[in-house]
Amino acid sequence: MTVSDEADDSLMDRSDVKAEMRAQQARASADPYERWAGELLWSMLGASQWIVHDDGTADAMHDFDLEFREGYRFAVEVTSDTAGRSRVFYSLRDRDCPIKAPTLKWHWDVGVRLPGRDPHDAAAIHQQSDGLKTGLEPLLAQAEQEGIARELRSVDVRFGTREEHPLVGALRSLGVSYAWRGELARDATIWINEAPAVTPSDPEAIADAIDVHLPQNRAKLMAAKRHGAREAHLFLWLPAGTGVSESANLALRSGADRSEAPREIDLQGLDSVWVATDLFTARSMEIHGYAQPIWQFDRDGWQRWERRWWYEQVPSISPIEA
Repeated sequence: MTVSDEADDSLMDRSDVKAEMRAQQARASADPYERWAGELLWSMLGASQWIVHDDGTADAMHDFDLEFREGYRFAVEVTSDTAGRSRVFYSLRDRDCPIKAPTLKWHWDVGVRLPGRDPHDAAAIHQQSDGLKTGLEPLLAQAEQEGIARELRSVDVRFGTREEHPLVGALRSLGVSYAWRGELARDATIWINEAPAVTPSDPEAIADAIDVHLPQNRAKLMAAKRHGAREAHLFLWLPAGTGVSESANLALRSGADRSEAPREIDLQGLDSVWVATDLFTARSMEIHGYAQPIWQFDRDGWQRWERRWWYEQVPSISPIEA
């Protein structure tokens, strides 16, 4: 049996086929965080599909709708608790590194502390980056010449009573936390990373992040309910590395028991808030099996969704009583 080209052409002309193709293209081109949230909720809640709603044709549109076979829909808005200065830092790092340093004999890995306390102070990051690009190479070259590389492995904290070498203070003034020289001679380059911080897990920081973002996104979701959405959901990403609060991210990833659930949230008319981290097993996002817990707060309190990879075909839910 053969199918004629005419039949194929007529199929492609059908309005429902065209609509589905447009919907697929919109989903594929959506912002990654919105696409990941759509795929997650579609799978977890058993929706028939998720449809991009914010197509740019009007202001204050929520991001997408979850459509269910029963004929109703949920409105979803996606946002991210991202620190502007961290985004700028990694953007500059990816642009500039590795930094060529022809006066050096070795490769150096340098960790820095981001300046200031304002998580959105991008200007301070640009200023720090400029200082590092001009100031690091001569200081590291001097360290090579004087043979003091080991003393620079911890610039933040000095142990013992030995007097600090002047280079340590000079590097610290640039925001450097550590500087590690390579063990084998190679191309003379410098790679800069953000130095890891010792951060306690703080479930309350999850609630604090929601308190910031829920009022900012409430109006568009409530408007969606007035226009027929059965429920309104906020999906908040707490990204790793570029998030405002690493304490919130760490608490989100931990296997918290009931006593460690965040405080209750004022939903202000919304039906649910979802909180997730972008630490998945692969960027290809085999999203129907997710690596980290996803937290939800609704009228019944906090719940933690966990994927049991080894035997279940659908996500399971583990309630957490506040």
